[in-house]
Amino acid sequence: MCPSRGGVDAAMDALTQRSVRGPHPSILASRRWTEEPCFDSLAGPTGAAHAQCAKVVGTFIQRHGIGTLIDVFAKVRIENLDDVRRLMDLQQETDAGYGEVGPLARLRENFLLGQDEPIGVSLDVARRLSMERPDDLEAAELYLKLLLFEANAPAAQDIRRELDEAIDSFVRRQGDSALAFVLCLSREGLKIRFAPDFITMHDALARGKAIYNSALELHGDDPEVLVTAAKYGGGRPRAVNLMNRAATLLPDGPVRAGIRQAAVSATSGQTPP
Repeated sequence: MCPSRGGVDAAMDALTQRSVRGPHPSILASRRWTEEPCFDSLAGPTGAAHAQCAKVVGTFIQRHGIGTLIDVFAKVRIENLDDVRRLMDLQQETDAGYGEVGPLARLRENFLLGQDEPIGVSLDVARRLSMERPDDLEAAELYLKLLLFEANAPAAQDIRRELDEAIDSFVRRQGDSALAFVLCLSREGLKIRFAPDFITMHDALARGKAIYNSALELHGDDPEVLVTAAKYGGGRPRAVNLMNRAATLLPDGPVRAGIRQAAVSATSGQTPP
């Protein structure tokens, strides 16, 4: 007996819900997973990758029929294929400008200025790129900084949980880097801002202070470390000093001028424009 149309739709809806924050289908279809049946190397909730696989197969059957799927299986077996994206209608999507200087450079400028401006790359694309290129530090930076901007929204609890997991993963690989300290200090700032009680806030303040001191000791000549430290600790005079130090390390231009203006505004007790 064939399932009803309503039953199929309900099943696909359930798979869609279960696959949220899971790996992009093109990642799953790009290699053989025989040695990793639980997709251990991929980030995402438990079961999300399997739900994504089932959704891809279900969608393919809806489009082409079960007979065509059987033919695909036969081709994969006979030719011993690893990458089945083309066969499953999963040709790699464009990277929306990633790899060019523009988007990442704009994101870095936005981060220094504290501005959440469009850069031509969505969080979804950045998330996929970070999964596809686990050793690419620029892809990781793109994803993590976009996550930080998204996590600033009061209702973004899920994004903040994703940010926690992503930062922990990055720190395991790049724990002494300037970016790792920037991310960890920024995360503690978020935890302070959204703390549900005094104890949670106190713990975040203590962790933030330790990260702040280590960051300045190890990376006191990095503009992003200095600007982030200015936001999250040290008091107003110290923050102004850190912003001015960051500005001296940057080339002439709107970013340097913006940080200088922020320092002037902080000195006078005004909110920077």
